[in-house]
Amino acid sequence: MNAKSISDINMTEVFDEIMGVAAKNHISMPGRFTMLARSVTTMEGVIEQLCPDLNIFELLYKKMKEHMRKNFSLKREIAEMGRTVIDAGRKTAKIPVLASEALDNMVKGKMKMNMELTGWEEPLDRLSHIIKYSVITLVACVLFVGSCILCTTDFLPKLSNGMPLIAVAGLVFSIALAVFSVKKLK
Repeated sequence: MNAKSISDINMTEVFDEIMGVAAKNHISMPGRFTMLARSVTTMEGVIEQLCPDLNIFELLYKKMKEHMRKNFSLKREIAEMGRTVIDAGRKTAKIPVLASEALDNMVKGKMKMNMELTGWEEPLDRLSHIIKYSVITLVACVLFVGSCILCTTDFLPKLSNGMPLIAVAGLVFSIALAVFSVKKLK
């Protein structure tokens, strides 16, 4: 987007793109976000039709600024930042202990990991398909070579050209099987 200000942004398109990227990467968006997206796009569309000169983002900015001014308490902000720093310090102090425990468990063979693979079904199905028809093609090749060997024997019944009927049937069947499996591989 070549937007110079927030008022130039089409929020409907932005939310559609965000939801599309999230769906493509198997990310579920929180219900609050989707509700916000719906309400903002609805308000934007209604306000655009009723009063095209009105900028909803300037109104929201002013309202949020006023809300922050009324509810801002320096004492509360400093106390909250102090709690955050203390919590971070406590968690940071536990890192060496947790790392040591993890390495000990790994050395002892007690380490457990939970992993979930996603998106593997399609490549695995494709690989299974390829293997299945490759094996059928290999069987067709073996049948073809076996039928060629049978052409040199004196099996009965024979055709008018002296080739055994079973060898000719094997050749025809192996060629048909090979053509079928190669077409399925594509």
